Amino acid sequence: MNREEGQHWAANRALRKAREERGWSREYLAGVLGTNAFTIYRWESGRAYPGPYFRQKLCAVFGYEPAALGLTGRKRHATPPLGELTNPHSQPTPSSTPPSPTFWSHLPLQGRTALLNQLRNLLCQEEPPTDIALYGLPGVGKTALACALSRCPEIRQYFSAGILWVSLGETPESESLLSSWRSLLEVPPPSSPVAEHAALPERSSDHTQDSHPSRRRFLLIIDDVWDIESTLSFRLAPPGSVYLFTTRSPRLAARLAPHRIVAVPPLEPAAALELLRMLAPQAVNQEPALAMRLVEAVGGLPLAMLLLGSHLYEESLYEQPRRIVAAFRHLLERPARWFSLCLPASGSHAGLLRESLQRSLARLPSAALALLHSLAVFSPQPNSFSEEAAAAVCQCEATTFTTALDLLCDSGLLECRAARYSLHPVVGAYLRLDQPELSAAERHLVDYYAALVRQQLAAGSPPSLVERENLETALRLAEQHGMLEAQRLLLATLEALAERLVLERPGPLNL
Repeated sequence: MNREEGQHWAANRALRKAREERGWSREYLAGVLGTNAFTIYRWESGRAYPGPYFRQKLCAVFGYEPAALGLTGRKRHATPPLGELTNPHSQPTPSSTPPSPTFWSHLPLQGRTALLNQLRNLLCQEEPPTDIALYGLPGVGKTALACALSRCPEIRQYFSAGILWVSLGETPESESLLSSWRSLLEVPPPSSPVAEHAALPERSSDHTQDSHPSRRRFLLIIDDVWDIESTLSFRLAPPGSVYLFTTRSPRLAARLAPHRIVAVPPLEPAAALELLRMLAPQAVNQEPALAMRLVEAVGGLPLAMLLLGSHLYEESLYEQPRRIVAAFRHLLERPARWFSLCLPASGSHAGLLRESLQRSLARLPSAALALLHSLAVFSPQPNSFSEEAAAAVCQCEATTFTTALDLLCDSGLLECRAARYSLHPVVGAYLRLDQPELSAAERHLVDYYAALVRQQLAAGSPPSLVERENLETALRLAEQHGMLEAQRLLLATLEALAERLVLERPGPLNL
């Protein structure tokens, strides 16, 4: 609170509305901000006004600008109370809201400020692109990001005609969804004789034309796209409108919005840790080192953080230190547990991570799926491997291999950067569940890296640092399979690498 105790300001209905839209109690918001529920009540009722520190934290937690939370311009109680957060235009706004309730809607959007600003600037420029596509891994938060954009005051003001939303999925119910959109957009059904002339409205006064939906700008969010065909019938908006797509596939994103695709990456470690702290503050504050290890183990995937955080919250209800440590260690030592976790509020008893990944895996041809399982022998990100190493592990026909490898990249399940490939830790952990026999792939990996080392030694070139983790994996597997010659060679190579790192490490200056 600020120093102006005892003064009464207008009730902050915008702040209260933002809190209630997410289903947060005052106690929950207070815990996130580091204050108490009574202070939240005082802010909302107008008995106090948050100071600069808490105004900044409130904006970060909600992902809103100060004006959207009633935090700009303090007004005394004599001033009429702030109204509900509405569209600044007088005409009614068509809307087709995101799926609700969702587990995303009850959480602050962590670590996405820069990405939100990038998308907001892209959408609100003088001549925005017609199509924008967000892509990323299952559970990375594409839908959450689109939801945050749809609630952004600048976006709502810029798209004065309204914001429409549809979630397609693998088997969309297109007819009922299209009927709703046609009604909101005032588009005649395709069987209507009026449809042929829908693009040529009757002449009327300037005022009437300006207020007609065909003269205004819409934002149309088409979420969870799995194929091009399902989106074509939803291109109903008038000129000047923008379509925002979300999809798992980078290749599909490029087809939906050529030159306007935006990758949604996993959270950076600091943001992921803060999200985990919001979900399970007692557990993270007691064991910050174990919490960071868990963040790194799941690669900052937001859906994983949500599930793990909910589990840790339940385990820390009694503030029993022993039980909290045991919960962390259980999650770290048994990644299989990640895929059985669910959220009671979601209405599903299935493991959400398992369910989300399985949807993508089920669409892969058998050759691509077999290759992906073989690649699980490599350590996950930040480690990477070459195409030659992948081919050696797979040991399949060349054309089949390259086709399957490209398909995995196009699906978004395998990442490729600068001719190096990598698997996200959650994807890798899932592939190792109920894994078919991998001893052949493991032996092929050992043989490949042993041969690579011999080749480098023969050429007189030093061992490559980029392959260090793969060499360590090969050494572990050589020991496991009793491949003694390869084991000795790999061990000597890794020792040489360690000496090289020591020699190259900068030391103190001797003055």
